[in-house]
Amino acid sequence: MNMIIVLLTMFASLTTLVTEGVKKILDELKIKYSSNIVATICGLVIGTVGTLLYCYYKNIPLDTKNVITAILCGLVSALGAMVGYDKIIQTLKQLGKE
Repeated sequence: MNMIIVLLTMFASLTTLVTEGVKKILDELKIKYSSNIVATICGLVIGTVGTLLYCYYKNIPLDTKNVITAILCGLVSALGAMVGYDKIIQTLKQLGKE
């Protein structure tokens, strides 16, 4: 159980950094995007692939339970990125307008 918490912390941090990087690249290319969609895609990829790589590295069999765990880690990473820095700034701006 402790390793799952460590993995989730690492994935959430990495997802936030990758999401910010992707958004900066998209801004430079002047491509319109939704922050939540970018965060969700980055989180799902990083969390799911990261968990599967951990299972492979530790010789953990990829049964149904572990695949579901990998997908859930991806969702939690995405959620962490969506509730990150941008959401805090967006909420403060919305509160300032009211």
